[in-house]
Amino acid sequence: MAASKYSIIPKLLQIVWFYVFIYNSLSDDCPHLCYCHGNRNLTVNCSGLVLVNPPLTSTSTLTLDLSNNALGPILNASFIQMRSLTLIDLSQNGLIRLLGCTFSGMLDLRTVRLRKNLLTSLPDSLFTDNNMIEHLDISFNFFTEIPDDVFRNIPRLKTLDVSHNQIAQLKLGIKFQVPVHIQVIDLSHNLISAIQSDAFAVASAWATVTSRTINMAFCRITSVENEAFSPIPNLNEIDLTGNSAVSMESLAALVKNLEAKGLERLSLAAMNLTTIVPLFSQVSELPLKFLNVSDNSIADLPDNVFSKLRNLRVLDLSRNSLSALTGGFSNLTNLNVLNLSRNVMESFQGEAVTSLSNLHTLDLSYNKISGSSHVNFSPLLNLNDLKVNNNLLNLAVLPNRTSHLRHLDYHSNKITEFNGIDDATMLEFVDLSNNELTSLPGLLFKGARFLKLVNFSRNHIGVLDHGAFLPQSSIVIDLSYNFLKELRYSNWVATQKLYINNNQLANIDNQAFYGMTGLEEL
Repeated sequence: MAASKYSIIPKLLQIVWFYVFIYNSLSDDCPHLCYCHGNRNLTVNCSGLVLVNPPLTSTSTLTLDLSNNALGPILNASFIQMRSLTLIDLSQNGLIRLLGCTFSGMLDLRTVRLRKNLLTSLPDSLFTDNNMIEHLDISFNFFTEIPDDVFRNIPRLKTLDVSHNQIAQLKLGIKFQVPVHIQVIDLSHNLISAIQSDAFAVASAWATVTSRTINMAFCRITSVENEAFSPIPNLNEIDLTGNSAVSMESLAALVKNLEAKGLERLSLAAMNLTTIVPLFSQVSELPLKFLNVSDNSIADLPDNVFSKLRNLRVLDLSRNSLSALTGGFSNLTNLNVLNLSRNVMESFQGEAVTSLSNLHTLDLSYNKISGSSHVNFSPLLNLNDLKVNNNLLNLAVLPNRTSHLRHLDYHSNKITEFNGIDDATMLEFVDLSNNELTSLPGLLFKGARFLKLVNFSRNHIGVLDHGAFLPQSSIVIDLSYNFLKELRYSNWVATQKLYINNNQLANIDNQAFYGMTGLEEL
């Protein structure tokens, strides 16, 4: 009996050593052709290798990228040995079906990506072991409805992406009460024609402290029933971009119903809007901070149109039909970012400009502004970024104070003279390319200490003062495609990239590049 007892011990040791060998092989070897990073392969990237079976990898691997392979149509393997995984990416694998055991044992899984497959459903038991999941991406598949039962096992879910599917009817199932801290639901690019009043009824069970975003852009929506979004607590952002069949009456009712919800961000781009006046006529004070009404047909903003949006910080009116700064802008005293690009603006002046003194970013690119007398940037004392490219201006008009200016873009105008900026101490990027400049004087940016790029290419510059970019030259200077005939010593010691190609250089001083020890490109 004693002999039999001791004869078992060597066999047990063999089994133990076998599992130790397997464990070490999984821990140390990076799968063939994959890219591994970190001690014991914390990150494994096997994307784009046309794999038909998942590779064996370390038990300590945290991130596994198997996207763009050929693991479908049915994934017959599980990842039981990779219990430490926090992220797995199975996107673009031709998957038609997943087994319920696919993610078994992954107790720490936080992110699952299944985008760009052929999935139409998920097994109810798929996430039985994965109640730590926070991010689920099933976009670009063929779901006709939002799965329900799978959500009972993922109470910590924060973001759900079901965009680019075939969902025609929207109604969150009863199990969607479980992820009470859901923050973002992306439903964009589906086939949802109507948002019924009970679409988000289960959302009333969600936590009230969590800020939420609902994206329903380009869903072919034709109607939104009253109070459809009302059950969603703390709804911070709605994106309805591209749903051009929704009536103004429905939109106005929606805005009214969300007034008490604390809505801060609203996107109504590409909606065939010709006016936004009715949108806010029924509200008393909307806490909106971000409004995107770009790519519409808005031609006029009458007085007081924004009088109930005094907290607005960002306004995108690009790709509309505005021709001038009207009185409607007078109420935007707290606005920080204004995008008026790709309109038909012929001027930027008037009393409304003085109300925009808190602007940090102004984009007037791709308009029809001509003549400096039609532009008044003087009151814009806090500008960081000014884009006026692709207009018809003959002078680079500037604010009265430029000490905050970081980015100045006047390319593709008709500017004939530029005498520089004295007090732009924070300036980093300057683009005056594709204009009609013939010369550059000295000390263009004498106050600037952080210049990274100055672009004067494609002008008619034939005369260049040797001190044009002193005392602190830019890291990149582009003077290509001009009419320079000579280049003298200039002491541009900070410059690393200098472009002077396509000029008429006949004389380059022997000392022209003296001191430019950091020059990398010429």
